[in-house]
Amino acid sequence: MKPNIKPISFWHRFHFPLLLGVFLLGFALRVYRADHQEIWGDEGIKLEVVHHDFARVLDPAAEFHPRLFHLFLFFWHRIFDFNVFGLRMLPALLGVLGLPALYVLARRLFASRTAGLVASSLLALSPFHISYSQDLTMYSLLFLTMTLSFYFLVRALDDRPHRSPIVFAANQASFVRPVRPFWFWAGYVTFSILAVHAHYYAAFALIAQNIFALLWQRKWLKQWIIAQAAISIGIAPWLYLQYGAVARSGQGTQQLALTLSRLVEILTQSVTAFAVGLTFPSGWNWVAWIYLALAIGVLALSRFPPHPGPLPPGEREQDSPLPEGEGSGVRVSAGDFNRPHSPVRSLLGLWLLLPPLFIWPADAWLGHFGERFLMMSLPPFLLLLTWAFCRLPWRRVALPSALVVYTVTSFISLRAWYFDPAFLKSHYGEMMALIGQNAQPGDVLLLDGPEQKMLFEIYHPSGLDYRFISPDSVLTEARAERDFPGLIAGYRRAWLVLYGEPKTYDPEHQAEAWLARKGYKAFYQSYVGNYVTLFAFSGSQAESALTLIEAQFESGPRLIGYALEPATLQPGQTLYVTLQWLATEPLPVDYTVFTHLLNSSGELVAQTDSQPLSGTRPTSSWQPGEVITDRYALLLPFELEAGDYQIEVGLYDLASLSRLVISQPGGALDQLDHLILGSVRIVP
Repeated sequence: MKPNIKPISFWHRFHFPLLLGVFLLGFALRVYRADHQEIWGDEGIKLEVVHHDFARVLDPAAEFHPRLFHLFLFFWHRIFDFNVFGLRMLPALLGVLGLPALYVLARRLFASRTAGLVASSLLALSPFHISYSQDLTMYSLLFLTMTLSFYFLVRALDDRPHRSPIVFAANQASFVRPVRPFWFWAGYVTFSILAVHAHYYAAFALIAQNIFALLWQRKWLKQWIIAQAAISIGIAPWLYLQYGAVARSGQGTQQLALTLSRLVEILTQSVTAFAVGLTFPSGWNWVAWIYLALAIGVLALSRFPPHPGPLPPGEREQDSPLPEGEGSGVRVSAGDFNRPHSPVRSLLGLWLLLPPLFIWPADAWLGHFGERFLMMSLPPFLLLLTWAFCRLPWRRVALPSALVVYTVTSFISLRAWYFDPAFLKSHYGEMMALIGQNAQPGDVLLLDGPEQKMLFEIYHPSGLDYRFISPDSVLTEARAERDFPGLIAGYRRAWLVLYGEPKTYDPEHQAEAWLARKGYKAFYQSYVGNYVTLFAFSGSQAESALTLIEAQFESGPRLIGYALEPATLQPGQTLYVTLQWLATEPLPVDYTVFTHLLNSSGELVAQTDSQPLSGTRPTSSWQPGEVITDRYALLLPFELEAGDYQIEVGLYDLASLSRLVISQPGGALDQLDHLILGSVRIVP
């Protein structure tokens, strides 16, 4: 009689080669173009902390985030200095370690090696996890520590014997004592403490664990209380030391209303990020809702193993939705799978849904939300999606097909992440390169905003003098008048860089206002989170003599004087234009002033467009009868041909780009929606 040998599935036969391939793919996707993003604000803050001595890392006032990631980065920075690719290998490696962590958790929860392989495959391809594995912040570390915290929790609460046949047999024969009780509890406590020291929001997932334990594992109440006490001891001292910095993090921010619509917005953003990443085409975001439907559907309707854990040797799962031959399962009867409630369902549901409910009020207090704050809820989402894929009908075809679809959507998102400049987080290096290319002898770089110090250390243009503006110098107009003459003394031009939120360091824009009053605005370029403005100084100690004029712009101010100097220039030099405005009535619109240089054919060859005084005195702030002196510089191209050139000025509404018409022409040659002030001569 032939033995009844069941066929071994493809997933079981090639399990370890497939698993190795998944790990290598995850590694490759996390190191590929890891330096394509410039170092941005949050990364710069971390580097600023670790760039100093070790005492700075442990200083609670240095930054309001906990310090576990900073400790790793401190030593990593000593090896790679400011090499962006080398620095980003730290979060990349932490992200790769998340793959085996999720694998062992999925295998334990679902009693299936196939489920572990699918879960690690979804994580390897996750655009959201990949993007933060290439980010010099703590979020890949948060994912790793939180996943291991739940893994050791599951192992600690599992009262079945060890899976190993040798250990199992020894336990049965009383040769050795089980190693589970102490070491798994110790692992749970350790990684829970590390998770909170990676990010404070990890505490929200720990709350989910406590609710789960009270609902399902009250028989472990004594051990649970001891574990929670140990976790509290591990995090309380640092929380005490850093309480002031954490409390200050919510000050000065615009707090939001705690509304249900805001919660829906948080959930929508998070689901999209978890499912298809942050760079998926917005018109196709409905794909994310399909993944969500699968995850929530399997959470609400599917049959879960009633207890996480493997089979002892010699036993096999009785009613598994997974293929036979895997050699692992749950020691239950077939009817147990039909129970309406399961600890696995509760564990994953609480882990997925509770953290957003706590982040909702935190968002209202801090005034901002980022999908990365919910990184600790990415593992349960992927685990639920794993179980949904494994429960699809016609599994031999459906599971590979689902993985192919997930791979396609992931690579669509990853292509944009790697190559689309629209998703670059920072252009600080690009801005500094532009300044370096256009700087001239006699230029100085003024840096307003303390958070750019480390970015400037990395990307600063060589050979250009620079000054960091003291926060004390921009507190009032009087202090700006006191300090700024010394900052620009001996320089012909000043590049002003504002970085971050000016309301936190220069709320009245005193630096820009002083330079606009004393200099001539020549250039402006805005980037994500920062902008640069070039001011030129004529070198003349006396105020320019104004040519009087009366040109009333309809629904706008009146131009009452102007000055052009010098009258003769060479290519590459600077033309200084002074305009004097009179506010004749309240102006509800913030108009933009344009100053253009035209050649004999009427073609534009140089221009400066700006709101008055570099935007520090918008026209809506003018009071009737107030006189405003506004200065602009036109940088002449080096290839400009000799000849006579005209200067035209006017105003327009930036929202509609419609120009104001001159209703009361003056003595100059008016041209309806612009005014010709005069001409200058360009000589070789």
